[in-house]
This record gives sequence, C-alpha cells and structure tokens, in this order.
Amino acid sequence: MSPNVRDNDFGALDVPVTWKKPPLVSIIVPNYNHARYLKERLDSIYNQTYRHFEVILLDDCSTDGSVEVLKEYARKYPENTRLVANEHNSGKVFHQWNKGLELARGEFVWIAESDDYCDRNFLETVLQGLRHQSVMLSFARSVFMQEGKQIWSQEEYLADLPVVWNAPFIMSAHKLVSKAFAIKNVVPNVSSAVFRNIGTIPADIISQWEQMSLCGDWLFYLWLIKGGAVSYTNRVNNYYRIHPGSTSLKIQKTLDYYTETLQISCFVARNYAVDAAVFEVVKKNLIQHCLEKQCITVEEVEKAYSLDKIKESMADRQPNVLICTYAMMQGGGEVFPIYLANELKRQGIAVTFVDFRGERGEKEIRQKLDRNVPLLALPHVLQLRNVMTMLGADIIHTHHGTIDSAVANAIGNRSFPCKQVVTLHGMYEAVPEEELNKILKAVLPVCSCFVYIADKNLLPLKHVQSQIRLKKIGNGLPYLPLSPYSRASLGIEEDAFCLSLVSRGFLYKGWMEAVEAVKRANATIQRPVHLLLVGDGECYEALKQQDLPPFIHLMGRQGNVRNYFAMSDAGLLPSYFKGESFPLVVIESLMSGAPIIASDVGEIRNMITDADGGVAGALFELKDGKVPVDTLTDIIVRLATDSSLYGELKRRVAPVARKFEISCTARQYIDVYNKVWKNVEPTA
Repeated sequence: MSPNVRDNDFGALDVPVTWKKPPLVSIIVPNYNHARYLKERLDSIYNQTYRHFEVILLDDCSTDGSVEVLKEYARKYPENTRLVANEHNSGKVFHQWNKGLELARGEFVWIAESDDYCDRNFLETVLQGLRHQSVMLSFARSVFMQEGKQIWSQEEYLADLPVVWNAPFIMSAHKLVSKAFAIKNVVPNVSSAVFRNIGTIPADIISQWEQMSLCGDWLFYLWLIKGGAVSYTNRVNNYYRIHPGSTSLKIQKTLDYYTETLQISCFVARNYAVDAAVFEVVKKNLIQHCLEKQCITVEEVEKAYSLDKIKESMADRQPNVLICTYAMMQGGGEVFPIYLANELKRQGIAVTFVDFRGERGEKEIRQKLDRNVPLLALPHVLQLRNVMTMLGADIIHTHHGTIDSAVANAIGNRSFPCKQVVTLHGMYEAVPEEELNKILKAVLPVCSCFVYIADKNLLPLKHVQSQIRLKKIGNGLPYLPLSPYSRASLGIEEDAFCLSLVSRGFLYKGWMEAVEAVKRANATIQRPVHLLLVGDGECYEALKQQDLPPFIHLMGRQGNVRNYFAMSDAGLLPSYFKGESFPLVVIESLMSGAPIIASDVGEIRNMITDADGGVAGALFELKDGKVPVDTLTDIIVRLATDSSLYGELKRRVAPVARKFEISCTARQYIDVYNKVWKNVEPTA
C-alpha cells in the first residue's frame, strides 16, 4: 500500500468487517399526505435485493387516504412491518424521525421519504460502505425528478465543489466538510442515505433543528459524521421528487434560508477544523443565490450571514481527539479508553476510536463502544500519519506502551500539528527494562503530557520528571443498568456469601490463592461461601482440568461483569501484578453495589476510601510479593459471619462509587487536551 493515500481513499486506512450474517436495517418511512406516491415508494422498498430489513411505517395524521395504503402493505408484509399512525400532526419532521429511531432495532437506519423511490439494489450497494466501522453515513447518487421526468442530477447540483462525484469513494468527515459539506448539503435528500443507528437525535441538536425550516437535516448529518467518515456511491440511484411550490423552494426565497445557513456555518466552525476561507465561499454563493432569485437585497444577505459570528464560533472549537487502543480486548488499559471515548462524544468532542489490532478483538469489548463513536481498524501502523492528517487530529491519546511508541514515531517531532497525550496504566512498571528504554526513547521527546493514575506509575520516569508535563487523573466509568444474575441458576444458596473475582486468568491476579482461601473458609464456617471466577487465561484453563468443589464457579469470559458483582456480596481482587495501578474492576464492583476485598497495591486504598477515612471494603498487604492465603481467608470469614461489619462496609459503597463517574474524568481529560493543544502548562 502506498504511504500516501488520496483524500477519497480513506477506506484504505480502515479494515472493513466481514459480516457473518447480514445486519438488520431499519427502514423508516415517514408519511404525510403522499398517498399518490406510496405504492411506488413501498414497492421500491419491499423489492430490494437486500432482504434483511424491518419497515417502520409512520403516518403523521394524513387526510388523503394514506393510512389505508399503509395498512395494505402492513397486512401484506406482517413479518417485518410495523405501522404507527398519529392521531394528531406532530408539526415537525424531526419528531417523526425520532419516533422511528426510538422504534428502530437495526444496526443501520434508512429514512426513506414517502414520495421518493430508488433502484432495487440500492440497499445492497449503499451498505458496502458501512462495512468500514469509521463510516457513519453512506449515501448514493440522487436524481432530481418532477412529474416523472429528470430535471437535475447529483453531478449538476454538486458541480461547484472540489470533489469528484463520478466514482464511489470513502472520505473522512474532516476532509469532506473542509472541501464540500461546509459549503453545501451534499446529501440533498435523506432517502439517499443509510446511517448507523445512533439512537435518538440528542436534545442539543433537536433544539437547534426546531429553529430551522430547511437545514435541519444538514445539521444532523454534520453532527452524525463528526470524527468519522462518509461513503458515497454513484452506482445506484435514489429518485428525489421535487414538487413545484414546495415549502423548501419557498423558504429559499426568504431571509430564513440565509440565517439558517449562518447557523450551519457556526456549527461547522465550532465542530470542525476548517479554514476561514470556506465561509467566504459560502457567503459568495449566498450572494449569487440572492441575485438569481431576486428575493432580498445583497445588503440583507451580508447582514444575515455574519462572518464575525462565525469567527466567534471558531474560537469555541474543541480539539479533534483520537483515542487509541492496543486491541479491543479485556484489560483496564483497553476498556477505560472505550468508556472515555463514549463520554467525550457525549460531551461534544470530535472523537475517533483507533484500534491497532495488536491482538484478536473480543466481541463483548467491541460492544462497549457506543454506536455513535466512529471506530477505525488500522491496517498497519505505517498508515497512522495518514490517518492523523485525514482526520484533522489535534490530540492523539494512547494507553499502551507499544502504541505510545508507535504514535511517537509517527508524529516524529513536535512540529507536527498533532499532539500526543499518554496515560500510564501501569505497563511501564511491568515491562522488562530493555523494552521500557525503547518505549521511553521514542515517547519522551514527543509526548506533550503524561497522565498517571497512580503515584507508582512515576517510578520509571523519576529521572526525567522535571523535564516532562505530568497530570494525575484517576480512572472513571459510567453507571450502567444492572440486571443481577440469578443465584439459583448457578446453584448458589440465597443465604450464601458470594464473591466475584473478575480479571484475566493470570497467576498474578491471585486466582489460585482465591480458590484456596474460599476452600478454607468453607471448611471453617457453616455459612456457604461461593466464588465466581469471571475471565479466561492460563488459570481458567488449569482449573477446568481440576475436580472443583461446587462452590467454585468457572464462568469464563463474560460481557456485562457488573451483573455478577450485583448478585454477589463482595468483589475480590487478590492481585500481586506489578503493574496494578487503578483497577477498573474495583470501580465495577462499587458501581454494582458490592464492597471489595483486595490486596493493598497501587491506588486501591485511595480508591475505596471515603471522605471520612472509612473504606468500602477490606484490604490486605502482600507478603514477599504474594497473596497471604491465611490472611485472605480470615477476611472472608469475618465478612461472612459479622453482619454488622459487612453492613458498615456496604453503606460506604455508594458514596465512594460516585467519585468515579466518567463525566468528571472526561472533563479533566478535556482540560488536559485543550492545554496541550494550546501549549498551556497543565496543572499537576
């Protein structure tokens, strides 16, 4: 692969997924008084060559017999059709969009407007672009139709933009907005587009959309694709019906068209790294439009489209952030970045999640990344510099020593516009000295700020602390809905004392010591003590070969581990891992309502201590670097038999857990990003 990839070849930088089975597409058909067009529209949907779809028919209180037509198709295709008819008109099209999105079960969404139609292979073709997980929206060529005849083409509509539309392409949102999408809505009709199911449209976008009569869909697309990519194909057609005297044509002759365009430009300025010259082009086009329509004066246009307001919006832009992970796999340094990326997106940051694919990914870990966060599966580390350029990256945030050095080498020197932030999760303390020296040789001259989560993370950097930027930020997680698993289904007595140990099944995570301690506890007291071991690895494989007692449960790798903590009396982490710093499973346990029994390593003591100095669990010290089984047994026995002591620890859990809300953690990282980006020294 060439080291230089063209702007419209972004797909070459993102490894596409292979679908084991066709993904479900939710087709939303919002209708209002389009009875005369419905059969052509619906036939073009139900006759698609791609068959794995559901159809959500929405009627907004039509008065022309539309409902009867929709009922006919709902009866004809009952296995994949739902009809929802409003008794009162909703007043705004986005209300119907959101209603459809609330009902949509598919991985992808196609809003097929009720008066348009398309080629039979439309879905099959457009979906190809969405195999790339960075692609948030994929759209096809539109043919503008009136009274059954073509009156305009996509190529004519977009002829003034510096993008070639006569061949399919995938382009990063950053590049497409800079070249075209900031100037004109390049998706002239929503029926031409299929996008990722991101849930309902957020309130802040809706509040802006409510003020618009024409440009709301343009705003939605710009929000949707931020940090990701867009796919286009000219190999199939969407037929966009233009009605003489339509509302949109009327609005283009009013001042609203110009003020709404200003709103769009301000949104672009706040959310995309575009050159100010782009807005000069927009203004020029608006003046030309005004002269052609002869509807309002040039002076009114210049007043309505204020470049000064756009300049103010540009000053509010936050940096574009790439969050990098070694692999989509279990581990604090892999899972925390996912939750951070989700929260950064929620707080309005343009974020892209980059998977370096260091190991084979795990499906349940991939599912933790929100659907509205673009995921780029990097084909080769040598393409990283291309990725940073095409995404307009301002900050690249890494969480693993191997990736730290790869990114540092890609940036090369601090003259490159992208700045590196490294979070130290404990790996630097655990790797051999020779490997550590290689990492530091690459990273130290480039990294703009090292974030550490535990004081011990600084030991490998003690000789250079005075020369680097440092900031301490603890890990955080989101609160998630809990559905505790049934004890009865696992053969666990309701009155048993139940422990959950969640980690990779390595010796240094204390699996074997935990098993021995629970065996001794059961031999000491009458109350049954059960241990759930959640995870896989060498200890899991070894224990599978043993004849284990019924109170030891090997659960293997699982998805939502909090449901195990929620059914347990306590979490357990008897780790003697040298790199243990700020373990996420401690937070998972606390956020599930379970106190934690853990070795007193890294930041665990500080993590579980409340404002009054009380702890939401029980700690023990390592002995000669290993877990003292007798001590661990005594703790388990005490908590299992002393309800007063256990109750005291349990009461501290909720207040301590609130310290780790991911929203607060993300705000601290955003502050670091901005200071690094603007070359302001972060406060330690």
